[in-house]
Amino acid sequence: MKKIVLASALGLAALVSSMSAQAVDVTGNFNVNIVLTANCAITTAASDINLTYTSFQTGTSAGNTNFNVRCTTGLPYTVKLDGPPAGLVYSYTDVTTALPYKLTLSSGGANGNAANQNYTVQAEIAANLSGNCATAGGSCTNNIAAATDRTRTITVTY
Repeated sequence: MKKIVLASALGLAALVSSMSAQAVDVTGNFNVNIVLTANCAITTAASDINLTYTSFQTGTSAGNTNFNVRCTTGLPYTVKLDGPPAGLVYSYTDVTTALPYKLTLSSGGANGNAANQNYTVQAEIAANLSGNCATAGGSCTNNIAAATDRTRTITVTY
């Protein structure tokens, strides 16, 4: 009897062992859906450009500023200043001093590469201009609160 019980127990153990050795895997799939919103940003703002000019001076007055744009890789974008351009050159006349000046943008845009892309704005007042200043022996400036036309705007379009 002991032999029958022992044989039965061994048989049952072998059956359980063979069942676990023959486990079956069942699989299922799922998707990972990603929505990427492309973006551009001015990551380093342009600083003020300070120009000093003496009426009828023989040379130009010039200055510049830099700024950086960073856009999603592969995203085409354009850069412009306010006002109507002639290529990359923008012409303005300061209301306070009546001096015309030009701003030249180094580039009109690019394709994003996920890194900062540098741009320069070059400012210039031509030589031999009079301007408008009623302060005898002094100087006039547009750096006053009422001079709203001195602020320029950079626009990045993507």
